[in-house]
Amino acid sequence: MTTKVALPLMKPDGLDHIQFTQDGAVRIGRPGKSLEFAFGYQGLRFGANTRLIEGGAILQLAADIAPDPYTVEGITLRRSVHAVIEATHHLISSRLIVSRQRRIVCIGKAGVNSPTAPVDLLSGAIEILLEIKPYLDMLAEILPNWPRGKTITEGYPHLQLITRR
Repeated sequence: MTTKVALPLMKPDGLDHIQFTQDGAVRIGRPGKSLEFAFGYQGLRFGANTRLIEGGAILQLAADIAPDPYTVEGITLRRSVHAVIEATHHLISSRLIVSRQRRIVCIGKAGVNSPTAPVDLLSGAIEILLEIKPYLDMLAEILPNWPRGKTITEGYPHLQLITRR
């Protein structure tokens, strides 16, 4: 299995977000500030940000998947979707939830170093995605309107990074 990563070109106005530590490591983001970005994975758009907490920094991800199926669409469909959602509640880094707007949302968080290196962001995001992937696969098989019109298992996984201004 191959994972493709497409990184955006760095713009000069973003150069103030890069620091070089004494040991030569490259860090991104401003010290003490959160870093926001988005990326696409398996047809879903994930929003991501870093946040400082007492124990260090964490990477938070969220993606809107699909509407929660109504019972009218089929009691079996609704029960199956909710069984998958409930099965994620034992996971360590990620889970599926139903929002107040009755949308199925994927959320996750992972610890990262602060200041953050690009490899920390990718490692944290991949840790979350690998944990939730089997459940996204199940939803892709169950939901009639999967966001990209094909199952999650078709083709190679694709991760595309999209920066926010």
